[in-house]
This record gives sequence, C-alpha cells and structure tokens, in this order.
Amino acid sequence: MLLHALPGKQHAVSPQGCLPCHHGVVTTVDFCGNINGVSYVASGGSDYAVVVSHVAGGQLRVLWSQKDAHAGVITRVLFGVGMACGVVYSAARDHVVRLWSLKNGDLVGSLNFHMEKVVDVCQSPDGRFFVSASADDSILVYDVSDAYRVVMRVECDEEPSCLAIVNNMVCCGFCSGGIRFWPLPSLGIHYVSPVCYKQHRVQLQKRNRSPERRCCCRRRRWPIASFPPHVGMNSGPKNE
Repeated sequence: MLLHALPGKQHAVSPQGCLPCHHGVVTTVDFCGNINGVSYVASGGSDYAVVVSHVAGGQLRVLWSQKDAHAGVITRVLFGVGMACGVVYSAARDHVVRLWSLKNGDLVGSLNFHMEKVVDVCQSPDGRFFVSASADDSILVYDVSDAYRVVMRVECDEEPSCLAIVNNMVCCGFCSGGIRFWPLPSLGIHYVSPVCYKQHRVQLQKRNRSPERRCCCRRRRWPIASFPPHVGMNSGPKNE
C-alpha cells in the first residue's frame, strides 16, 4: 500500500480560467485540446443550455451559447473527432441527441430514436461510429459516414449507465452493477442483437400516440434488422 501525505494549502493551484456560464448545475463538460491551434470547452447544465467556450489569452471566453438546447437536463456533451470533427454532440433527458456546429452553434442534426432519457454517448477514435445509451434499455450505434444511419441496436433488458469504446468494442455499464460489451459492426454489415420484436413494437406504439403515426406503424411492418428512417445532418427540430 502506498501512503502519501496530502499537499498543504500553500500548494493549492489557482484555476487558469473561470467562467460563470450556466444558471444552474453544470452536469457535464468536455475539453478539446487542439482544433487548428485553439482549445475548446463544452458544457451542459440543469438549465437545459449548451455552452461552448474557447481559451483565449489564458482565459475562457464564450464562443456561443444555446439557452434552450434541449427540453430537459443535459446529460452529456462531447466533441466530435475524425469524421465528426467540427461537431458538438449533446444528449439530454428529453430523449434526444443533438448535433451542433462547433464554429457558430447552429443545429445541424437531431437523433430522435430513443424513448427515454439518453444517459451517455461515446464515439470511435476515428469518429466513424457514434453510440448512445438510453434509459429505454437500448444502445444504438450510428454510422457517421452515412448521415448517422443506425447500423446496430442492442436491447439490454436493463438500464445502461455509461458507455465507452475500446479496440472496436462497445462497453456498457449498467445500473444493476453489471458490465457488458459488444463488437462494433463490420464495414458494410448491419447488425442487431437478438431482441423481442413483439415487445419492441409495443414500445413503439406507446411512443407514437398520434393516429397518423399509429396508422403508419400498422402499414410498415419493420423486420428485426430494419430501423425507422434516419434523421440526416441537415434536419433540425420540428416545430409542432
């Protein structure tokens, strides 16, 4: 066992930057070390806002702020890498994952596949795959190179709590205390874990309450390996 003495108060380190940018609890942050020589910090809060700041002159300065980014508490913000460089992801308790332009904060896409709060998101090191986990007991893998089409769905039968990708494997922790992992889909292969199709249809019917959507569900009998139409990069939130 290694025992170390805690440093005294005289060794306390002052923060390099300090910026009050939320009207509530900051629930998530992410740091991007170097994009074209600039460092960025993204944050989300209980005020439903997403804020992106950049480091200028050793101080944090707000680059843009979306005060009503979501209709619920922000659970995760994440800077895109590789293929998704220039994108800021945000997930929230309103069931939605949104994609923002790092440059100006414009909404460039929304992923509306989950039925409960999104608890965590992650991405592959090259940015090719984006993964979201939700309290609806599902994990979704999106192909960034194909306009964020869902290429893998995992029904877990218990609530996920956190996600990570290591060596082309999706690792997920659960509220029950367990950990599971799955391989990312191979290029050109769409994969779905075994699911109870009848149960999934019941969940979809509960979600789609409007008569028009229920009719659509009855007409289209999606096979297990199919998914609802993806929401592309150019789509934004619908004004209802």
